[in-house]
Amino acid sequence: MARLSLSAPRSKSAMWSSSTMENACLPNEAEWIDPRDLAAAWIAQGRSAEAISYFEDLLGRGRGGILARIALAQVQRAIGETALAVATMRDASSLAPEVAEVAVAFAEALAADANLTAAIAEYQRAARLAPDDPGPQLGIALLWVEVGEWDKAHPHLEAARALEADGTQIALIENAIARAKADPRLPAAFVRHLFDQFSADYDQRMLDRLGYAAPAILRDLAAMMWGPKPPKQIMLDLGCGTGLAARAFKDCTKRIAGIDLSPKMLAQAQATGLYADLIAADIEEWLGRAAPEQFDVAVAADVFVYLGDLSAIFAGTHKVLKSGGSFLFTVERGEASSFQLGTRRRYQHSEAYIRDLATAHDFFIASLITATLRHDAGVPVEGFAALMTKS
Repeated sequence: MARLSLSAPRSKSAMWSSSTMENACLPNEAEWIDPRDLAAAWIAQGRSAEAISYFEDLLGRGRGGILARIALAQVQRAIGETALAVATMRDASSLAPEVAEVAVAFAEALAADANLTAAIAEYQRAARLAPDDPGPQLGIALLWVEVGEWDKAHPHLEAARALEADGTQIALIENAIARAKADPRLPAAFVRHLFDQFSADYDQRMLDRLGYAAPAILRDLAAMMWGPKPPKQIMLDLGCGTGLAARAFKDCTKRIAGIDLSPKMLAQAQATGLYADLIAADIEEWLGRAAPEQFDVAVAADVFVYLGDLSAIFAGTHKVLKSGGSFLFTVERGEASSFQLGTRRRYQHSEAYIRDLATAHDFFIASLITATLRHDAGVPVEGFAALMTKS
């Protein structure tokens, strides 16, 4: 989404011609240039390093103000230095806490750094500072869409519409909502946001309050096939979270690699000391590009509730497993012919769908059992636990 327009006028920058912007160079001391426009031109020309040097030098000499800081953060975001952009905007916010445009730029930096909760809070602050401007409302709506909270986006879209926001921007967000609802998986940003929020007390919440049993069920299932003294294996922990599956399987592994979307969950997993490798990635995308035949066993405990269509997961897991390797996972039980999104926004899968996937992707089903995976508000959550081997 393009930089949101706030109520503050854009001063003399609007007088720049397109040819001047296309050939942007160091600004003439006699003419004021909006630093944000200069930053945008340099980014478009592939001159981001030059832009950063210029703005850092300007600020170092005490010549740059708030707009120069916004412009610097803009370039930092463009080259992927999102943590630096957040630091730059935090400094700007401390200098100008009552300026709505600063709050918007801070929100953009936080969103680029995947801190969506804080980004929404900054957009909300901007909306309070500039209540007649639709820009912050559009920003809030867009972020709620990104984290999969579509219902929360609608009031902000309506607020933006009432403030006569650009109809094109509203339509783009409405189209994004429609696409997201049709997507056979929950948005990656939603999953990351959800688990970042719960990372600090995830284990206590899952084990003590919800009676979470998926890792233990899978380990027991594996014991039936592997026996009491299984060989030490190389394990892939899909959606590893804080490391509960690694703890369940540590007695039968010699090396564990974990993949998860949530940096905060990965930090908790790192603290266990059980992982040789931890990767922040979307598991479907990572499996698609991973080298073949790396692992003896792949485990996915309570992961597929965030994915509807599991075809790519099955294909990727088959690829990375060695011949005869084991694939252990749980799913919540569904009654649809394939999969459905449940009332609590967790996907449910049917037994027939799991069996069809196994056949399509050349897995032998060694065991497929029904089990109570956890409790929700005291009600047992029923599902399937599977052990398959690569044919």
